[in-house]
Amino acid sequence: MASTTKPARAPSVAGATTALVLLTALNFVNYIDRYILPGVQEQVKHEFHLTDEHIGTLTFWFMIAYMFTSPITGWLGDRFPASP
Repeated sequence: MASTTKPARAPSVAGATTALVLLTALNFVNYIDRYILPGVQEQVKHEFHLTDEHIGTLTFWFMIAYMFTSPITGWLGDRFPASP
């Protein structure tokens, strides 16, 4: 005798898609702050009368400072509560 059983219900694709879209958007916002300076280099260069060498040095040191302070601020954010 053939048994008719209903297949197991598939997980919600809509919830997974929503999570993927939100996480992708958060990742985009997370990375965009690193590229603000390169995006406005020409305006900064003209405003402060900088040479290409100066703007390159500024960008280099910004990235170095960002690289070293990110883990520290991440650790502080995990250890201390946000102020109300």
